[in-house]
Amino acid sequence: MSNSPTTLTLTIQGIQFTARAPYSTGHVCTQIEAAVLNQCRGDNLRNNFAKTVKQYMDGNHTEGEALRILTEKFAEYDTGYSFAAPPVTDPVETEARRIATALVREEFNKRGMDAKELHDKFTASVGRASALPAVIAEAQRRVAAKREAAAATGLIIDGA
Repeated sequence: MSNSPTTLTLTIQGIQFTARAPYSTGHVCTQIEAAVLNQCRGDNLRNNFAKTVKQYMDGNHTEGEALRILTEKFAEYDTGYSFAAPPVTDPVETEARRIATALVREEFNKRGMDAKELHDKFTASVGRASALPAVIAEAQRRVAAKREAAAATGLIIDGA
């Protein structure tokens, strides 16, 4: 582990600030840090699973049946959950994910696979597809075309 502190850049109201990033792989958490991480994880689980609860409590299932199914599904979700990477801000990466999502969704549909039921498989497939050279090249082409169109019309794009 390096002794030099890692930093990250935060943009707040259009102004960039450099912040310490004191946590790294292998960092031993204090009791408070662990509590905050567990609370954040719990909030993420609650927020991400709310749509599934709403789906099963729609009246198409008895309450007992819905609770049984939801308890099983939540246990699976909780077991497999891990914090995700921060959102992508690079326009090429964002466009590559958009292209990959469309391609993977099309392939899932062709095979009769439900992307919602196979969420983890779908997400992993999108991740792999977004890193393919052909997808990245198409994303670069689209971003360049958007920038050219914006320049031609006088629009300003941050980071361009």
